[in-house]
Amino acid sequence: MILRGVNPNTVTYNTLIDGFFLEGRIGDARELFVSMTSKGCRHDVFSYNIMIHGYCNNQKLEQAMSLYREMISEGVMPNATTYNILLNCLFKAGKIAHAKKLFGEMRCNNVVPQEYMYNIRIDVLCKNGCVNKAIHSYQRRA
Repeated sequence: MILRGVNPNTVTYNTLIDGFFLEGRIGDARELFVSMTSKGCRHDVFSYNIMIHGYCNNQKLEQAMSLYREMISEGVMPNATTYNILLNCLFKAGKIAHAKKLFGEMRCNNVVPQEYMYNIRIDVLCKNGCVNKAIHSYQRRA
């Protein structure tokens, strides 16, 4: 592509980053993510979502949350997909208090919770012995 005089764009970088994660090449994905801005490409919500998803799939929750905070500080607003990925990861890691806080941030950022998010929340609350909280979450959803 570059040899033919065609410069990669954000979509190109996002695709390559996703490919690196699919192969378990986390370091390469991060390196490409960091370098894309020096090549004139800006990170968009898809770039961040790919990175956050890749980190979550590789049990790198701290890196995912750090990138979420970086995303916001860079002025890229998280969308429903961002929150889906992070909430799923937090709930599966048993970080219920963190997930609850993030759920609140999501609502403050005017992102409407999707049914999927509630289902994850209810499932994890029940599995962690918090049935009353799960029922409360169900009633708020209805």
